[in-house]
Amino acid sequence: MPPGAERRAMALRTRLLAPIVALVVIAGAGLGAMEDVLARRQTDLLVNRYGASVLEGIARRVQERRRAKEIFVQLLADQKGLAEAVRDRDKVGAAQVLLDLKVKLGLQFVTVFGEGGGELIGLGVGGGSEAAVLVRGALAGLTQSAASVTGEGLAVFAAVPIKGHRNGVSSAVVGALVVGTVLDGNALKEVGDRAAVELAVFRDGSLINGTAGMKPAIVRLLRAASVTPQALPRLNRALARLDIQASARTLGDDGLLLALVPTGDLVAASRQRALTSLAGILVLVVLLIVAGLLLARDISRPLESMLAATRNIVAGDYHLRIPPGRVREMNDLADAVNHMAQQLEGQIAELARQASHDALTKLPNRALFMDRVDHALARARRRQESVAVMFVDLDNFKVVNDSLGHHIGDRLLVATALRFRACVRTEDTVARLGGDEFAVLLERIATVTDATRVAERIAEQLRAPFVVDGHEVFATASVGIAFSQPEDGQAERLMREADLAMYRAKTTGKSHYSVFDESMGARALRRLELEGDLRRGLERGEFTVHYQPVVDLASGRIGEVEALVRWRHPAFGLMTPGEFIPLAEETGLILPLGRWVLAEACRQVRAWQARHPDDPPLVVSVNLSPRQVQHAGLVDEIAQALHETGLDPRSLKVEITENVLMDDGEKTTGVLQRLRALGVRIAIDDFGTGYSSLSYLKRFQVDAVKIDRSFIEKLDRDPEDTAIVQAMVSLARALNLAVACEGVETAEQLTRLQTMGCDQGQGFYFARPTTGAEIGTLLEGLPAEPPVRGGWRGAVAHSARWPVATQPSVAGGNG
Repeated sequence: MPPGAERRAMALRTRLLAPIVALVVIAGAGLGAMEDVLARRQTDLLVNRYGASVLEGIARRVQERRRAKEIFVQLLADQKGLAEAVRDRDKVGAAQVLLDLKVKLGLQFVTVFGEGGGELIGLGVGGGSEAAVLVRGALAGLTQSAASVTGEGLAVFAAVPIKGHRNGVSSAVVGALVVGTVLDGNALKEVGDRAAVELAVFRDGSLINGTAGMKPAIVRLLRAASVTPQALPRLNRALARLDIQASARTLGDDGLLLALVPTGDLVAASRQRALTSLAGILVLVVLLIVAGLLLARDISRPLESMLAATRNIVAGDYHLRIPPGRVREMNDLADAVNHMAQQLEGQIAELARQASHDALTKLPNRALFMDRVDHALARARRRQESVAVMFVDLDNFKVVNDSLGHHIGDRLLVATALRFRACVRTEDTVARLGGDEFAVLLERIATVTDATRVAERIAEQLRAPFVVDGHEVFATASVGIAFSQPEDGQAERLMREADLAMYRAKTTGKSHYSVFDESMGARALRRLELEGDLRRGLERGEFTVHYQPVVDLASGRIGEVEALVRWRHPAFGLMTPGEFIPLAEETGLILPLGRWVLAEACRQVRAWQARHPDDPPLVVSVNLSPRQVQHAGLVDEIAQALHETGLDPRSLKVEITENVLMDDGEKTTGVLQRLRALGVRIAIDDFGTGYSSLSYLKRFQVDAVKIDRSFIEKLDRDPEDTAIVQAMVSLARALNLAVACEGVETAEQLTRLQTMGCDQGQGFYFARPTTGAEIGTLLEGLPAEPPVRGGWRGAVAHSARWPVATQPSVAGGNG
């Protein structure tokens, strides 16, 4: 057993048992409290029912007494001679008639009233003012009975009229007769027939009398209290100390009959029952705790095994299995954990392989390759050897994907990986870094020549075509080679150097290899610094726009200017577009830069138009890079620049190269159609250097073409270039396109282009690209009539404000 396993098992059992014990104890306490409450409530209910039963019995007996009294009083009233004695106010005669019957009938009092309501004779003690209401009713001819509390106790009355002969009327009311009995506590108890119940009679809240032999403490409490129906709960709380509970019934006006029920036996029985229930609950608690101990043991054992198994799983060991136990459900859980461990064992192994290998080619991926480079460098340092890393990038792989589909491209990558493996030794590593990029690790390399031989073998292997799904596909690769020294120890550095060498190989053409040298690192650093300067230059406003006139060859008039961006670098001075535009295009900074150039050119030309309202107005042409054309917001940005500057859309011409037409033709078509809808003119720049065809010129509906300067500079010196220019001019004429020629630097070139029918000319013969201020000066000083041959240069020179070109331009300078 592992160290501490028994202690952990005991702790687990304790944690399992603790909630069970707590739950059982809480349940037991709750059941005991509930049992006590129920017992008390049942006791109160029984006492209330008992007291109510006693009072109900007394009420029935009193009602019977009332009916008996009515019979008795009627018998007395019908006695012979009573009416005459009452009529004659003969007290002795009336007493003789009633006395014998009073004794025989057990009446407590008998009272006779005269015709006017005055008392004539009274036999016995009782009645009094309480019978006044009944007397008035009897004198009115009614027979009535009542029960009310008097000063002596609960009195039961009955009253009838005494009728006799008077004034010739034989049944006239000559008086009233009232009989009754006063019931004290003992009498009431006899009436209720409840030996264990004490009775007490109250009037106006004060005790009148009660059962004889009542405990003095109860009597004192009843005398001290003002007993009313509203005060009964308070009285019961006081009586609870004496194990007494009272039930009450109202009797007439301000009368109250109280039944005092002893509760001692019932409370004792309730407590005994509660104790019995509590004992049973305690026994149940003990049994449940024992069962919980057994259950906790049976659960904790497999749980401890599961914990050990999961710890091993977390640690990467999936071999431990949980043995079966006594609890079926725990066995099911253990089986699930065992199955999970078995599945994980296989899946983790597969994930580990997938995490370190490329899913498509099954070659090692970048992470595994870098790890192997680290280990190879460590071994090389120990052995004082060298290793080489080759960065391989397939040339024009995107064309395969775009033309034949990605599934063909994927199969080509798999086939290429197999050929790469055939070019290296078993101990070497070929990896796929992603996309169409591969890497090769060559260990125990003696010289750079050993690595270059591998690069040559790769090129040789790729010369044979690939046949994929019936398609014959050719693939070439650019290879960069970085060679380590024994003291080198950074895989990232070696990979970066191989990457730089690969890019150098791409610049020299397809299917080449290049070996890294220190100058490549310096160029990469220079490029990185220049990128930072370019970002800061945009923020600081270091860019400016120069303009080069485009002259109408028929009229000699400047009808157009081309906007050309320049960078006033704080360290390198004025930089031409060829030095920074490719970097701006690659980093995406061409978008904000192009947006600024467009707005600045529109603003400047609009200002010139305001000062020189020629007809037709001056036009400005702005170059658009491929990235700008593919930008989704290009048309909106152009529309915004036109709106903000107030420039007529017909005064703006955008220039794109032929290669832009070839990239994503459908999207380019949509962009150009939207620009034409705005009224903007479209021209193809550097015409003749790309791959455009007649169908593209018709499809995109451009307005003009600009023949590249490379054809113009050999005009009349190279018959082939002369024929090409003539053919391009004729083609443009046939398609109703305007033709402009770049790089015009001599009068002979100008004359020849005029002869060919070229519409516009641009070059150093007319003017160099310069600032907006100098273009404004030139616009002010041009002659109104077209100059004679060579006269244009003279006019410009005569102004002494513009430099006259006599030599061809440097890169990026001539338009």
